[in-house]
Amino acid sequence: MSLLRAAPVSPSAAAMTRLRVRRDTLPRADGAAPAAADKREPVDTDTEDDDHDVGLDEGGLEGGARRRGRTGGFESIFWKSSDYISPERKAVSGERKRVTMASSSSSSSPIGVAIIGGGLFVKEQHLPAVLACRSLALRAIYSRSLKSAESTAALIPGLVAAAAAEAGQTQQQQPHVDLYSEDSDPGRALVDVLSRDDISAVIIALPILAQPAVVEAALAAGKHVLAEKPIAKDVPAAKALIASYHAQRAATSGRCTLSIAENFRFIPRFAYAAEAAARMGRVTHFSVKVMSHMRPDNKYYQTAWRQEPGYQGGFLLDGGVHHAAAARLFLRGEANRAATVRAATDLVQPGLPPIDTVAAVVRTAGGATGTFLHSAGTLMEAFEWDVACEGGWVRSAGETVTVKPKDGEKTERVFERTSGVKDEVAAWANGIARGEPNPLQSPEEALADLEFLEKMFVSGERDGELGRYELQL
Repeated sequence: MSLLRAAPVSPSAAAMTRLRVRRDTLPRADGAAPAAADKREPVDTDTEDDDHDVGLDEGGLEGGARRRGRTGGFESIFWKSSDYISPERKAVSGERKRVTMASSSSSSSPIGVAIIGGGLFVKEQHLPAVLACRSLALRAIYSRSLKSAESTAALIPGLVAAAAAEAGQTQQQQPHVDLYSEDSDPGRALVDVLSRDDISAVIIALPILAQPAVVEAALAAGKHVLAEKPIAKDVPAAKALIASYHAQRAATSGRCTLSIAENFRFIPRFAYAAEAAARMGRVTHFSVKVMSHMRPDNKYYQTAWRQEPGYQGGFLLDGGVHHAAAARLFLRGEANRAATVRAATDLVQPGLPPIDTVAAVVRTAGGATGTFLHSAGTLMEAFEWDVACEGGWVRSAGETVTVKPKDGEKTERVFERTSGVKDEVAAWANGIARGEPNPLQSPEEALADLEFLEKMFVSGERDGELGRYELQL
């Protein structure tokens, strides 16, 4: 494995100090807290760097990953963007089309990218998405243990072949990817990845508590960052990260950018449903119902940091932020934005602390009332979004979207199941190339997703006390 390096850009000492502190908090394979003597000892499991995305396999249901923006700027963001093939065109043709970045010129060099993390979601989603995006060139993979980095890299040949076949190409060019870890030889730690001049962008997918410090270090090194959701463990931590980002961006004349990976915003059926609702005027009622059982044998449950979360909401934050983002697609614009909430929370399954169920009543600024019901600890099964507007109603249930205008015929459309991650990564790459980060991936959008849930959790803790939203867009 050769190391390509030129004049390194060194992250600030403060950022790397924070990084080391956070790294020390990563869980050990046996679930115990790291002892002072083993702070640099890698966790020998390929899930120790696992990102915080449980939605895709939650409870064996449809489970989680798709969405988009809307009302006002919705149409311009989606249907008029060169980043996407219209979901309507996808449905009509019945053919799944891979979205690739539209380069400003055919001779443009691909963007050098590193993946930070080697967990389940990286292996199953981020890695295939990067390899399928022609405007990105994978240069490096970092994981806390070399074993994890190697197991991730071992998937590359098969994924390259699959991407070539999907694109109708006969030739396959295998990328040269360097591996880094904290138990590798000197010169192959995370700081060395961030010092490489041929890597201008990084995808970061780490446990919720460990991730912000790594994001700050990458930004300090001048990298473009795509970080997995949620943006942070709570609103104060998210605000601090965003403030740090804007300060760093100002100091580097906009050289670095921070985008948050919320793949539900890039799932065609959610985009289609939200756009249909936007044409029908003000929201009058809405209901979100996501019910499943996160069983102990679920692969995402197996990570120790999820079984004993050090953050609010547990799986309701980890996976629930997807469903909050999808709900917010329908709550765009001044009248439709969430204004207040009352909620009840509960822990039904002892193995899903601190809570596994939330039932909330949300009122919009325009006076509409809606419900948000999410449980990861029930035998009920549901994956439903219902929205009534002044001019009709829309329902998204599973892969099917039903649209009924007030004075028109009801239509039903079935979408192919997709995570939206390939479109999400392609949109991020396109934003880097154009110098305009995709607004659907802004940290402020992620902050609004987080606040949407956090106000519910706090209300539940306080026996249904009224919570007022302040950060909804």
